[in-house]
Amino acid sequence: MTTPSVNHVSADNAEDIIRLAGSGSIPAVGLGTWKIPTTQASEVVWEAMRVGYRHLDCACDYGNEPEVGAGLSRAFADGLCRREQAWITSKLWNTYHDPRHVRLACERSLRDLLAYARMRPSVLQVELHPFLTQEKLLRYCRREGIAVTAFSPLGALSYFSLGMAQPDESVLDLAEVREAAVRHDQTPAQVVLRWGVQRGTAVIPKTSTGKRLKQNLALFDFRLNEDEMKAISALNRNRRFNDPGDFCEKAFNTFFPIYE
Repeated sequence: MTTPSVNHVSADNAEDIIRLAGSGSIPAVGLGTWKIPTTQASEVVWEAMRVGYRHLDCACDYGNEPEVGAGLSRAFADGLCRREQAWITSKLWNTYHDPRHVRLACERSLRDLLAYARMRPSVLQVELHPFLTQEKLLRYCRREGIAVTAFSPLGALSYFSLGMAQPDESVLDLAEVREAAVRHDQTPAQVVLRWGVQRGTAVIPKTSTGKRLKQNLALFDFRLNEDEMKAISALNRNRRFNDPGDFCEKAFNTFFPIYE
């Protein structure tokens, strides 16, 4: 765990960082690397670091960690930032939980990264978006001093191509989001991401385009009002797109209904 630099606002009132229990912080906006093709991952990561990202969300299961690492190595070599300024998340895949596999799996993910931990885990990463607001979980984490990172913060977008979401499930098309976008002269995606960070969570949207890299990072020069926040939160449907109980049996021949 490292403490990243603050680029947008003063550290005393920073919205673009999430303070962790004990010490340290995590940037409120990160780049999700799931589904970024290996042919693009290195360049996308380098460009993300160039425009100001200091938080990357990765996993061995994404199949692109070597390329992500190459992009990071290039960014560090080019002086875009220092290693200690970057927060890099990876995950230990379920099939590597046997004690004999853990060290090897972690070393594989840490190759180019050279990180180490000196305190208990203090960040919970869960699916979280306007259709799955997880109010009780957030309340519990605040009470316990656990920071929360929202994966799939834009909801259904990452799941259309996988057949795990229907076209009419895009939160970006809803009036509550689009009207707020017009009022603030922002994109619907920026409004939803702003809702996420304004709730005190980190968000890790995925993109491979330079324009959206910049848009997704530009969330700190506007603020949603109380009515807009409530209207977007009221969109909750308890709709979980990433549910192992639905896809694990087909993908991994294992029935794993962890949310039941």
